[in-house]
Amino acid sequence: MTNPAGSDESLSLWIDTTASTHYPPLRGDVEADLAIIGAGITGITAAYLLSKAGKSVVLVDKGRMAMSETGHTTAHIVESTDADYSEMVRIHGEEGARTDTAAIRSAVDLIRSLVAELSIDCGFKAVDGFLYAEEEKDREYLQRQHQDLLR
Repeated sequence: MTNPAGSDESLSLWIDTTASTHYPPLRGDVEADLAIIGAGITGITAAYLLSKAGKSVVLVDKGRMAMSETGHTTAHIVESTDADYSEMVRIHGEEGARTDTAAIRSAVDLIRSLVAELSIDCGFKAVDGFLYAEEEKDREYLQRQHQDLLR
């Protein structure tokens, strides 16, 4: 495996085992309803959904599509947030925290539906996830998170 050209990032299975893409730079004027800057998974998904909705879209990136953050992910999708639920409730209120959680679940549902609709052979499957503490001092945090989820 090799690092991407000009990158000091760690080796990426996704980048190293996927055929390279090359699209010529845009030349001259281009007309479209929307321009999306950034061809990671979010930009690609937005471009796909907008074009499916009848919009003309130009998707641009400074380098190879899906090579930066997206190319260095572990490709796992979770229905939980990295944020502390107590902190989310404090900042955004209970309704805001619920809205955030619903948005995450909606995103997972969208991914599931796109995998099926486009027959993407990616090994997508739902599995149980577990949040655990390696040290006793983190146990209280997990118990608080659990109580917040039960609200």
